[in-house]
Amino acid sequence: MIFSCSEQHPLPGPETPRLIEDLQLCILATYPQIWQLSTSPRNPQETPSQLDSLRAHLSLLKLRLDQMRHQPMGNIDFGQEKYLPLRHYYGFEDLHLYADIRTLTQVAKDSTYTPEELADLNEARKEAGRRRRCLTAGSCGSVNMRRAVCEAVDILTAHENLAREISNGVGKQTLDPVAYIALSVGALVIWGYCTFGMHACGVCCPSFGSGIDVGLPVVELMGSHEQEGGRGDGNEGKKAWIELGGDYGVQIGGMQLCQCTVKFLIARFKKCLPDGWDVANSIASGVFKHAV
Repeated sequence: MIFSCSEQHPLPGPETPRLIEDLQLCILATYPQIWQLSTSPRNPQETPSQLDSLRAHLSLLKLRLDQMRHQPMGNIDFGQEKYLPLRHYYGFEDLHLYADIRTLTQVAKDSTYTPEELADLNEARKEAGRRRRCLTAGSCGSVNMRRAVCEAVDILTAHENLAREISNGVGKQTLDPVAYIALSVGALVIWGYCTFGMHACGVCCPSFGSGIDVGLPVVELMGSHEQEGGRGDGNEGKKAWIELGGDYGVQIGGMQLCQCTVKFLIARFKKCLPDGWDVANSIASGVFKHAV
């Protein structure tokens, strides 16, 4: 439990309700007291103070709900909100909506097989693996996959912002584990998009150029700031890329999404995970193994 409703006021600091679901539980926790006050004989000395305490408690919950409501996901400052990682509740709600996470998970697991292990598989399992890879490659050009990539980047941004606020490393150990499920699934999405999408950059395909060199628009997914050289157009470029795809140099923190950069991109996700958090390898088998 990431908050306490045992007292009449939300606890300060990190125990403040962080999710709408938390607020719902806090409100439900007040029902016994409301019922007791409405059915028991009124004590002139105790009842007013109990009512004032309950009213203050509900007012604080409403204030926290208003803070959530007025903090839109599209706001560039939203990533600075210190409870943001938990706003991606379990992480893969939106990711599952946009990407076939179940297939991606199995494809990642398939990638861990050695050549000898692959040779020992029967034909049915080999064919199933080929179908999964083809399905994943085909989905990389879809609008929904691009949305999933943006969602994954938002999750990474939230964790990196939180890490900057908590420099002593304690935050990694105290943050609710559901936030790390989100981070692991986000890494899986980025890995699948870079590995199976038809992407190229100036490093692995010199004839293509770097995107900027050949005059292609550059879309930075980690913010809405205009890109260097005036070719980026912030959120408008990001929206255009999501809806239309096309020849964009898509970047995360200045690094283009490509097969040759995926290990560096995944390393950013891995850095935000607690040391020894093995659940990540269950969610995204093999994805973190080669991160540098």
